[in-house]
Amino acid sequence: MLDKPTSKHFRSFHSVSRIFFALVFLIALASCGFFRSAERERCKRILPIEKFTEILLDLYLTEGFLVEQQSQLREPIDSVRYYFDGVLEKHQVSFETFNEALACYLLRHEEMESIHEEVLTRITIMQSELKAEEERIQRARHRPTGHIWAIPEPATTANDTIPPFSVLRLKPEDLSNN
Repeated sequence: MLDKPTSKHFRSFHSVSRIFFALVFLIALASCGFFRSAERERCKRILPIEKFTEILLDLYLTEGFLVEQQSQLREPIDSVRYYFDGVLEKHQVSFETFNEALACYLLRHEEMESIHEEVLTRITIMQSELKAEEERIQRARHRPTGHIWAIPEPATTANDTIPPFSVLRLKPEDLSNN
């Protein structure tokens, strides 16, 4: 026959249920990011998201430039670190600080994904602006003018962040009136 529950059994069940509910509550808080907010703020203290995004954008553009140069030179570029250091110097950030921020943001997958999407969006906008400028120059070239040197200067935008290596390069044969 089963023993009748005593107050001792009831107290142990009650304390176990309290512990269980406390654990469920802590897990729910952790899943909401309650405990991770301090870590998230740590990344922002190292390097704010906007500044980190700007640096990544410039690094991506620099990498694109180096890849383009590599394909034209057919010899290895051994000064990649020099270019990247120039980007960090432009933003007044040390390599160690950038590396620490990168490691911190990489641990926060959602934030890093958001930063990466922002960088890609900005690059897409820059490409669209560059394409529109190239088309404007092409249209201006085909307009009849009084002399051969009537090629307009590229328009500047309010956010003129397109680096000099992406400016349209003209060859002498492009200027002929054939």
